[in-house]
Amino acid sequence: MAWTDLPNSDLDPESPVITSVMMALRDNPPAIANGDSGAPKIQTGALNQTNGSEAVTQGTMRASAVGRLELKTASVSLSGTVNPNSTLNISLGQPYPFFPMVHCTITSTPKVIMATHSTDGASPDLPRFGLQNTQGLNSGAYDIDFRYIQV
Repeated sequence: MAWTDLPNSDLDPESPVITSVMMALRDNPPAIANGDSGAPKIQTGALNQTNGSEAVTQGTMRASAVGRLELKTASVSLSGTVNPNSTLNISLGQPYPFFPMVHCTITSTPKVIMATHSTDGASPDLPRFGLQNTQGLNSGAYDIDFRYIQV
């Protein structure tokens, strides 16, 4: 259904009730909801939570409605040194991170590898892992870059 503009002269108290006005009054609300051309756009405030219910829920969104550009993300860089023959526990410290890029600078082999974190109680919302330096003589510098979804 298309949006129909209704001039004030069609709605004043002395105007007759005619079919075209009644059809517009019937058809305009769905035109607003459908985002039809010419119809007023639904404002964000109308979608906010009211009376304990949410107007937009996960079940009512299209599968492709939220993509990478619609997510509010930020980036973080962590850096430090892994001592020879040791494992360093790394906590990303942010909820909902994407898989990190890990860069290590140690030239001799064996090198720094990812390892399991040594403590229990990890949460999927705050992931962590270990960096293990299997080289017995040299420390290894690391840089970790990752993005996360801001909540």
